[in-house]
Amino acid sequence: RRGMRKGDRGAEGETTVPPEHDASIKALADAGISATDLDMIIFATVTPDTVVPAAACWLQVELGAACIPAFDINAACAGFGYAMVQATMFIESGRYRNILVVGSETLSRITNYQDRTTCVLFGDGAAAAVRSATTKPDLGVRHFELVAEGHGAEYIHMPAGGSRMPASIMTVKEGLHTLRMNGREVYKFAVQKFNTVVIEMLQAARMTADELDFIIPHQSNLRIIRSVQDKLGLPDEKMVI
Repeated sequence: RRGMRKGDRGAEGETTVPPEHDASIKALADAGISATDLDMIIFATVTPDTVVPAAACWLQVELGAACIPAFDINAACAGFGYAMVQATMFIESGRYRNILVVGSETLSRITNYQDRTTCVLFGDGAAAAVRSATTKPDLGVRHFELVAEGHGAEYIHMPAGGSRMPASIMTVKEGLHTLRMNGREVYKFAVQKFNTVVIEMLQAARMTADELDFIIPHQSNLRIIRSVQDKLGLPDEKMVI
């Protein structure tokens, strides 16, 4: 459970461990390194425990990492992807070797459970991965595309809680500190942009859809996934659901 730090006591008196900490420990073990081997921590989240300091800094202390760069990325559902690309660029610069990438959300804290159009979609979870430098020619990132559409900002947004509209009795009473979404517009944008980005990726990597082993898409909506799958002509076994 987020919102509590390592060693805090929960409602039942149990000692809590934030899920990003657990995920990070497993990722480090899988990579065969310790927290002291890390050169950087990149944390993707829109629900940090505190605005200041960054969630990455809390995690840095919990893991026992050295005095290394640690910062957050706010890119919502695309956050983990953005963080992975950031890690790639830092590693390719030659200055950093081992970077911990974390994605963790507690959207239950900013979900309006009276709004049935959104509350069934948002949940909590954490994931972590270690990106490391390599000299093997068959490993690495072949290509990436990052996309943002600022004109669609209000399709998924939280009106209050930031500096534009600080939290107050009014904003809490009116639910302005919880997520709001225009599902129809989000769906239309996702289907169109998802398909476009995949095609652009394949062209840049000089590959065809048939050459893909599988696609790991965002898991928000099965209809979006199926729509792109149909357009690309991919069988079920190549689309991770």
